[in-house]
Amino acid sequence: MLALFPGFITLVSILGLVVGLVTTLWTASGYIKAFCRTMNAAYGVREKRGRLRWNVQMYVLSGLFLLLFAIGLVGALLSGPVAVAVS
Repeated sequence: MLALFPGFITLVSILGLVVGLVTTLWTASGYIKAFCRTMNAAYGVREKRGRLRWNVQMYVLSGLFLLLFAIGLVGALLSGPVAVAVS
């Protein structure tokens, strides 16, 4: 096992992080794809984008939502009691 920083970050932990992030993005994009299909069906709209373009846009949208969620989570953690305890 290759250790980048002995006892802290290993190649296996980096691989686990990458697999976890890819799985999270794949799962979140599945939800967003289902939501878009449902909204198109509810409003009777046919999808005009090609499959590749549609999938890429759904993955980008999912990534942006996950990024905004992470920023909001960090903001919530750093405000209030955590910020008082740190300072």
